Amino acid sequence: MILLSAGMGLATVIILLVMVGRLLLGERPRLATAAFAALVIGFNPKFISGHFLNGMETTTSAAAVAVLLWVTISSSGSRWYWRAFFPAITVILVWVRPDLVLFLAFLVPLGLTLLPGARRDALVGAFAAAGLLAASGLFWWFYYGTPVPLPAIIKTFLTPYADAAVATYSYGNVPELFLMIRENSITLALAIYFIARRGVLKVPVDAALILGTLLFLAFELVGNRLPVANGDARFLMPALPVLLWYGIRGFHDAIGDLAGSSQTQGGHRAVLAFALSVIAVTSLVQLPPIAQRVAPLLAAALREPVRSDRDAIRTNAALQRKWPILDALLTPQTESCSIADTEVGAIGVVPASRRIFDMSGLNNAVLALRRNDAAGYLVETRPDVIWYKRVGWYWGVNLDSDPRFTSEYAFHPREGIAVRLDSPCRAPIETALDELAAAGAERVPYATGAPF
Repeated sequence: MILLSAGMGLATVIILLVMVGRLLLGERPRLATAAFAALVIGFNPKFISGHFLNGMETTTSAAAVAVLLWVTISSSGSRWYWRAFFPAITVILVWVRPDLVLFLAFLVPLGLTLLPGARRDALVGAFAAAGLLAASGLFWWFYYGTPVPLPAIIKTFLTPYADAAVATYSYGNVPELFLMIRENSITLALAIYFIARRGVLKVPVDAALILGTLLFLAFELVGNRLPVANGDARFLMPALPVLLWYGIRGFHDAIGDLAGSSQTQGGHRAVLAFALSVIAVTSLVQLPPIAQRVAPLLAAALREPVRSDRDAIRTNAALQRKWPILDALLTPQTESCSIADTEVGAIGVVPASRRIFDMSGLNNAVLALRRNDAAGYLVETRPDVIWYKRVGWYWGVNLDSDPRFTSEYAFHPREGIAVRLDSPCRAPIETALDELAAAGAERVPYATGAPF
């Protein structure tokens, strides 16, 4: 998955650079636009981030949108675009992340109204896309028990989470959007120049893509109710290829306007001064965040020895204070013990054979589809270890006062852990907890945002 994240991030960069190369074929001037594109794409803080190495869907989403952007810009007037590509990309976007389909929201109306020659093809493509989505949904329904991915339920207004958890995370993408705008402020200004200069109706394909992007961003701000782990604009990053493309187009138009307005030596100097000024200011905006990300990584790479997967997870757990007793769960006596938690990434990797009960619901259809409540599910599964405070906070259950659990588990409020009384994990875990207490380790908020 990490290799997939890195590969998709690289593919996004390459697609955008190829688009810029095609734009500049036969154009004058080219060097300034090429330099600006290399800066905003190759040195973008969002591309130089943990998204490339975290194994999540972020870079895959960006790559899928980049493909949509590239093919739509170059081929939206062709028959094969509407009859073949449009249905295929619709299904791919939904498979990668269902909310990505919002990028397509204005393309079919465009084909039916502003592109007279494409009306029949756009209609055929729309019905083909709907048919493929229906077939896909039926397959998922029979195979997974749900027609849409579980995160599409957990993170939207359909979420079964407790009100306190939803209230904590709601609108969490708003500050991330402002950060993304700040880091790409010059590019955004140039994208606005592109639209203002050309007019919406004169560039209908571009307008449809931009409106779809704005709709996607609006949904992420108000419709994504649980943007957990949303750092570096994780949920907003699919919009970045569109922003960068039209920012580069705006820069190229501005250079062309300046060059065309005056053929004198002074005019050429004005073009050069404008290009250098924009590139310099953009560098001042973009490079410091990159330095903040890269410098600690380089320092650690030079200072620290190569770590095993197990050591890396131990270090990560210590830094984020998610699993203070992780060492006690990695012994030969406890590696087979089952765990119920809302944070299941690292804890489920070492060892890969450990049985994990995903209490986030993102990989648990029983909870996401409300087939059972959290307490009832845990009664049935009887895990060895429960991070009961996290589970209780997300699902609105009080396990430590539920007689079904108080008779079966030993509760440790300081760390929010419950251990089954007859579990082989109990002795080593409680020893680890006693050692933490003796060392006077402070309880700090977890990285999940939950208040414990």
